[in-house]
Amino acid sequence: AHGHAKHVLIIGGGDGAMLREVTRHKNVESITMVEIDAGVVSFCRQYLPNHNAGSYDDPRFKLVIDDGVNFVNQTSQTFDVIISDCTDPIGPGE
Repeated sequence: AHGHAKHVLIIGGGDGAMLREVTRHKNVESITMVEIDAGVVSFCRQYLPNHNAGSYDDPRFKLVIDDGVNFVNQTSQTFDVIISDCTDPIGPGE
């Protein structure tokens, strides 16, 4: 973004790779990830530690288990950056 992003929302991204990249930016104060499937996070945290590089343990990170659209429609939080890291809902991702 513009280098001044403080609050980041990741929709999807349960594997932790996008989270890993966002945690590299020290100016970011909070990272909220909304993942619909808690099992994805558990699996990736346990079996793909090199993929997420410990980013799940970053103190700025908050995990929300919910549908991304539902979360966005109901939250009062504001974000400087919103990243969609989801499968395509049409085709193989259905």
